[in-house]
Amino acid sequence: MRLKTGDTYRLLTQGGGGWGDPLKRDINMVLEDVRNEKVSVKRAKEAYGVVIHPKTLEIDVQATQLLRETMKSKGGGGE
Repeated sequence: MRLKTGDTYRLLTQGGGGWGDPLKRDINMVLEDVRNEKVSVKRAKEAYGVVIHPKTLEIDVQATQLLRETMKSKGGGGE
């Protein structure tokens, strides 16, 4: 790509390290990230402890609570 004087180049990227403990992130915000394709269902589970059904994109609240407790007891989270 060639730019000329006065052209504007804009680059948007996702990601970053985040802020705070990922296990404390609001589960609905994680779901929104999955729906917006910012993170996968798999990554939501691994990083945030949020269990989301891959077909319906619905949160399994009970499984999420259990997983988050298990992850916390194993030293998960980032805070």
